[in-house]
Formats: sequence, structure tokens, C-alpha cells
Amino acid sequence: EKGKKKSIIGWNWGTYSFEEEAFKFEVNDEKCLNLPYSGISLATANNAHEVAVEMNLDKIKEGDKGDYLSEIRFFLPANEEESNQSEAEGGDEEEKKEQSNDEEEKINTNENGKAKKDQKNRAQQFADNIIKKAGIGAFAGEIIAKLDNMQLLVPRGNYVFNLYSNYLKLHGKTHDYKILFKDINRAFLLPKPDGLHMMY
Repeated sequence: EKGKKKSIIGWNWGTYSFEEEAFKFEVNDEKCLNLPYSGISLATANNAHEVAVEMNLDKIKEGDKGDYLSEIRFFLPANEEESNQSEAEGGDEEEKKEQSNDEEEKINTNENGKAKKDQKNRAQQFADNIIKKAGIGAFAGEIIAKLDNMQLLVPRGNYVFNLYSNYLKLHGKTHDYKILFKDINRAFLLPKPDGLHMMY
């Protein structure tokens, strides 16, 4: 590994592997990216094909100069089976319109739903592997306090606030966010247009 050639071709696609100590990404069988699990703080599947990996910036001291990687996103394209199914669905579009049998339409709907579920599981599995290898999630530390069903404007939606010793974790239906307490300057509680409810 030490003597392996580094990729300078500039491509942003390649192959990845979950090694013992780090996540490795190679382009054309050459080293491109090496992410030690110790430097990863969070991994989230944003949708069926995209995973966001947040880096651990806890050890960066105030006043430190330089650029730091805070987040990197990976796009997982549809595999050959999913691509073939999408092409088949497009080619059968006119035929489906002529179908009058409700049972056949029901079967097609169920199959399409299953394909979408498999795609989602593929991105989620990638994120779960990162979380497991990095030892985060259940091993992130002891939760000091928890606030349920908090409405936020940014990021928009309902989130669960999990407060740890030095950071806050927002857990939503589709996204998770980690915010260090030292990065929070102010929090605004704003009235909603109905005049009855409030949100952050």
C-alpha cells in the first residue's frame, strides 16, 4: 500500500473499500482518497443514491489557520439491475397505458415500490458501514438531555435534539446534523404567522 501509485488523473469516480482503519477510494486501481475512521463524526443517507460524511473537527483549536475538510458526499449510481429495470419501465410505458387488468397494474406498482426500497437500502447500507467502522452512533457518548419534536426553520422540519457533552445532534426523518456548542453563537425563537406557535 505504501508504494502504491497515487491518482492524479482528476476523476471523481472509482471503487471503494471499507478497510480495517480507514475508508479507501481508488481511481483506476490507484490511490485517490483515504479517510481514517477516527476522523469521521457522522454519515447520513440523503436519498437513494447520496451519502454525506461529516468529518470530526473537535480537535481543531480556535485560531488555527488552514483549510479543513468538513464534509464529503458520495454518489452511488444505480447498479446494472436497477438500470435495466428503469429502461424496461420506460419501454413498457405505452403498453402499461393499454392495460385494463387491475391485478397486473397492482403487481407492477408493488415491483416498482420494491425497487425504490432496495435503492434506498443501498445508500443506507453504505452509511451504516461508515457508522459501524467509525464507532459512532450508539458509541457517540452519553446523552445529557433530549428534546423531542422541535420545529426548525433552518434546517426545515421536525427534529429530535440530542445534547452531548460538547455538541448537539439533530435527528430528523431524512437527515442528521452534528453541531459543536462552540460553533453556536445565537438561537432565535420566532413566531409563526398564525400567532400561536413558535419555532427555532
